[in-house]
Amino acid sequence: MSCVSKRSILFSCIVLFLAFNDIAWGRYVALTDNSTDDLHPRISKGQVVWQTSDGYRWQVFHYDGEKTNQLTCNDMLNIGPEIDNGQVTWMSHFLFEPLEINFFDGKQSVQITNDTICDTFPSISKGGIVWQRCEGGDSEIFYYDGKKMVQVTENAFDDKNPRISNNEIVWRGFDGEDWEIFYLKRSKNQKQLKMNRIHRVTDNNIDDRNPRISNGLAVWEGYDGTDWEIFLYEGDTVIQLTDNNFDDCRPEVSNGQIVWQTLDKTGYGIDFYNGSEIVQLYRGHSEVRNVRISESKIVWEGFDGNDWEIFFYDGIRIIQLTRNTLDDRNPDIHQNQIVWEGDDGNDFEIYLFTPSCSCDLNSDGACDIEDWLLFEEDWGSSDCGDSNVDCKCDLIDDGNCDMQDWFEFAKDYGRSDCPSP
Repeated sequence: MSCVSKRSILFSCIVLFLAFNDIAWGRYVALTDNSTDDLHPRISKGQVVWQTSDGYRWQVFHYDGEKTNQLTCNDMLNIGPEIDNGQVTWMSHFLFEPLEINFFDGKQSVQITNDTICDTFPSISKGGIVWQRCEGGDSEIFYYDGKKMVQVTENAFDDKNPRISNNEIVWRGFDGEDWEIFYLKRSKNQKQLKMNRIHRVTDNNIDDRNPRISNGLAVWEGYDGTDWEIFLYEGDTVIQLTDNNFDDCRPEVSNGQIVWQTLDKTGYGIDFYNGSEIVQLYRGHSEVRNVRISESKIVWEGFDGNDWEIFFYDGIRIIQLTRNTLDDRNPDIHQNQIVWEGDDGNDFEIYLFTPSCSCDLNSDGACDIEDWLLFEEDWGSSDCGDSNVDCKCDLIDDGNCDMQDWFEFAKDYGRSDCPSP
């Protein structure tokens, strides 16, 4: 097949600004603009990966923050890319042949597996990759450290859905009766994983599933006999985070903060654990899905009655990032940036959003002393909601200039990369 040079592809970046209530929330960039579907975007430190269809095959593309490179150029189906700090993993296979695992280390790509059985659903962190392999009559967990491949589990039962964060791995395993959560940590001075250090986190007679891990904190959903609840594990302690009469499911975790979806007879919801308390972010009849988190910032897709739109919680407020008549879906978030796939009327394209800085009051791209001087001019005002009063310090639009606005101002102070409206 004919492929464009991997380093010659630079998609035109269409810059869009979408404002709500006269506030420009940030910069919107279309990373792709073509006539084929671009799907499954993932982001890490401003770098984005996704898969693009040519009508028959899927190829993996990588945006490094400045330009877009094509990572694959073959006759295979390359799907499900994941990225961490510029390193990428994905699955690939020829039609009707088993899936294999691939790795891009930032410079070159290598196919890690090459066998006659399926290797699927890779997760990557700091150059380490975990995945599940269909081996014989069950699935087992494998790990790649950047040089060699190691089999983590070897038993007669299924082990599935592995996730990795730094040197820690979690997965769910069947014990012959139900699904349990397992955990393995490799010390920095260990040359290889020691399988006898696998820790069984749960040991009960109910299902535990959908494990996630971030910086030593593992979360999952467990059935309590009536509905699904959220549990967390840190160190040697298992804590039941929720205890109610409705379903809490699909948890995601980032640096000690957790988000998950809820479902009861009245509708759908999103709950957020900020490290000290549980906050209800959303309750309603409209369906929500694909909730993702990066520290205190959360993104998801919600149905507006006609199509799917992207919503963003910035730690203070919920912002609707897209507002159109076509589907926007499958978002991902890292630090201050969000990606998703959106229908442009012909096919799906990849979009990147970078929030503006609330403290950049003079719109010069930086949050500095000049903005502070503007901020303090109206400090203490309580009439900012009047039509003839323009308070630059009323950053949360509640009519007052008070400590809530100060916290919002301080959030991005010192940034020099603020997108200009």
